[in-house]
Amino acid sequence: MRKNRRRGAWVRRARAQLVSIQTLLTYLTLISVPVGVFYHILALRNQNRAREAQFLLQINQVFQDKEAVRDWYDVRNMQFQDYQDFLKKYDSEVNFESIVKD
Repeated sequence: MRKNRRRGAWVRRARAQLVSIQTLLTYLTLISVPVGVFYHILALRNQNRAREAQFLLQINQVFQDKEAVRDWYDVRNMQFQDYQDFLKKYDSEVNFESIVKD
């Protein structure tokens, strides 16, 4: 009879340990999901910042090109009062040379 009591106590302890392991795994799952979501949100934010920086560097390279600087200088030195005046002086139908430059 004593053996049965001992065996019963061992089985009860094993069941209690199994329940605690299952509970621990459940809590671990509940914690890991928000942590994973938070990690991916941070990764997306950092990726967007890197893309913005890369975009700004590409724009900077374009504006440092000699042709771009010359074109900007030409546009800046154009003389016109309003949009209609601009079309009269610099439209491609009126002034073909304004779009075909060396």
